[in-house]
Amino acid sequence: MFPGLKEERFGVLEPLPPNLGQWQVDAESAAGRAAAAAGKRLEIRMLFEDGGLLSSGKLTRQARERDASTNEILTVLPDELVKRKRIRVVPS
Repeated sequence: MFPGLKEERFGVLEPLPPNLGQWQVDAESAAGRAAAAAGKRLEIRMLFEDGGLLSSGKLTRQARERDASTNEILTVLPDELVKRKRIRVVPS
């Protein structure tokens, strides 16, 4: 395998989110608004697991619902694998 061949042919992966590994309250999505209407708070975080030599790694989205008044975790939702997009680089 030649260094840079994959990036030249398919493009580079989009950058990782800046708040990687930190729980964030989701108030913008439809699920976040529905949880708020039900007296809950939807929290999400993104985790990145390095893939090694031949893989680009995995970006995983984790979500949980907390009670808005007691801060107790009510539900832990299943993990979702997030597919990172490739950005074409035009050689100069």
